[in-house]
Amino acid sequence: MNAFLFLTVNIPRGDNSFIRKIRANRWGVGVQTGMFAWTCLLSVLISGCGNEASEGSPPPKPSGEAVRSWRAIGPYTIETDLTVAKVEPTGGQTFVATRDLGWVIDHKKSMLIGNLFRRRYQQEGEEKLADPIFIDSIKFQDPRQGIPTIARQDFRQTSLTLESEAVRVETKAAALVEAVLQVIKAKKAVTFELGGGWKGQNGFLIRSNQGIYELIAGSRADTLRGIEASGSVTLPQGETLFRTLSVNNIPIAPQAVEKACAAFDSSLNSSGIEIDGPVEDALFVNASLFYLRSAFGGPRDAGAGGGAIAPFGLTNSLYFGHKFWDMDVWILPALALFEPEAAREVAEYRLGRLEAAKRNAQLGTTMGGPLPGLRFPWESSISGQETVPGPSRDQLHITASVLWGLTLCETVGQADPKKVADVAKEAARMYAARSKKTARGWEFLNTMSPDENHTGDNDLYTNVLLQWLANGRTFSKQNPAYYLPKDNRSFLTYDDDKERGYKQAAAVLTVFPLQFPPAEEQAKVMIDRFAPKVIKNGPAMSDSVHATIYARLGETEKAYSTWRESWEPFTKGAQMVFSEKRVRPRTYFYTGAAGALSTVLYGFAGLRFDETLQPGHTKVALPVKRGVLSYRAHLPPEWKSIRLRGLRVGKNTVDLEIRANQ
Repeated sequence: MNAFLFLTVNIPRGDNSFIRKIRANRWGVGVQTGMFAWTCLLSVLISGCGNEASEGSPPPKPSGEAVRSWRAIGPYTIETDLTVAKVEPTGGQTFVATRDLGWVIDHKKSMLIGNLFRRRYQQEGEEKLADPIFIDSIKFQDPRQGIPTIARQDFRQTSLTLESEAVRVETKAAALVEAVLQVIKAKKAVTFELGGGWKGQNGFLIRSNQGIYELIAGSRADTLRGIEASGSVTLPQGETLFRTLSVNNIPIAPQAVEKACAAFDSSLNSSGIEIDGPVEDALFVNASLFYLRSAFGGPRDAGAGGGAIAPFGLTNSLYFGHKFWDMDVWILPALALFEPEAAREVAEYRLGRLEAAKRNAQLGTTMGGPLPGLRFPWESSISGQETVPGPSRDQLHITASVLWGLTLCETVGQADPKKVADVAKEAARMYAARSKKTARGWEFLNTMSPDENHTGDNDLYTNVLLQWLANGRTFSKQNPAYYLPKDNRSFLTYDDDKERGYKQAAAVLTVFPLQFPPAEEQAKVMIDRFAPKVIKNGPAMSDSVHATIYARLGETEKAYSTWRESWEPFTKGAQMVFSEKRVRPRTYFYTGAAGALSTVLYGFAGLRFDETLQPGHTKVALPVKRGVLSYRAHLPPEWKSIRLRGLRVGKNTVDLEIRANQ
């Protein structure tokens, strides 16, 4: 059996104005780096069959459930030994982003997604991710030459490096030119089988298949001689082959991808998080920020339609690229101060679908008939329609959660205050019509809690949001007041809460992210009471919320161990990609990674958005549009310091350095 060189990559939407420039200048000459958007993530795999690839001993096999496929070799650099890595097949594993594990040794397919998927996954106005796109692989004439040993990624760069016995492969991707570049350097003389269908043009060889354009070039003028006829090329030792793939309806020259990636590399180094502590902590934080920024950061065309932020981006077909409250409450806070463009895209997505939200209110739910105002869907399609088939549409907190996110977008200057105020007015109409006045105050009945195992009356998280909204998006007054379930110890998750167990964090969401003052006063009792009863196989975000609350309470050892639990069991796969579940790898789960990153920002570093400066907090010198941004750090005992570089609001940036015992 032959060994193969595979490419797997996620290409998010690019800047159309730049694409027009590339099309006008098809070989990428004179590209202006100031026009480049953030690049996407990518993966290359040189793969082979161990039993047939070697005449000697086969590669050692992994053993034990605890074997992890990556290791930290620095705060920014991860390394994978592909001959011994424990890997698990999955329907969505990524680096970062494939629909299958990009590092499985017997991986046999590759695809480009992103814009090409966006062109194909619309069906009657709704998203539907396309099937994987197969690309002809590069085959090694000698299978042993294709067996990789080491893969290395520096999360300050867009490139991924793999090495085998015979070749060193560096792969880069550029979202804006929607292309991937492979630089394949022969460490020994090596022959590749490239297949047929090539045509010569301007010194390159070009072919196309299923809307993907492939280009190859050599480091010498005669490198490609004979390929059109034979479909193979032999690289002498030290010689290089350049290969690009694009979904741009045109071939892209290597220098265009190089320049785009250089622009992204520069941006990655202009801001970030530095931790003086265990190297794996720093590596996880840097990897998560890299993945989130690559998928959702960077400049966007205002009229390009808004891909916005899905729990898996486009790395997994499980949710079809639909948008959830993950975007507004979980992912947005992790990105808002590093990638304001992501906040703008969230706002544009929600504000651009208000008519659909009004129609959605008129449809009602299984819990009641038509409503005035607007109602954002639990699972939002590209049209803004509700697409969830089951009872989750009864999570009526979603509209207020979306408004919470829009208020954050407004706070960092990425949403029009008047438009957000109009949304608040229409949302308040909907909730007022659905609420009931009783002797206990205003009540909200028959709704699904964020604890999705429960539907009933007066969910605490929902009612606190409704009180915030009814009082003008503030907690400084409480009239009208919604009934909040409680007993003689603390608030309860909902009416008749038996405390038997919860699918995920619910009641404590009023402590963080809502920062409801009465709940914060009870934070210690609530976290000790409810956190242990969240089921073990629930989503990662529960532990990250618990960790943030423990950190703000000053219980730093408990916060640290809980934070590690929020990401370590979910990142055993290749290149520290984040899985939605502990026991069933399904990636890349941006929501979970963002939750753990938020613990670093809002728990350990102690950032807060508030209406007024809180006692004991230090104001951050950034001109937020609502209230004040401050911090009060509670670093784990294992960390000596943390530095937040390039926090940004508008054109203003600031660095924040915090040392232990400061």
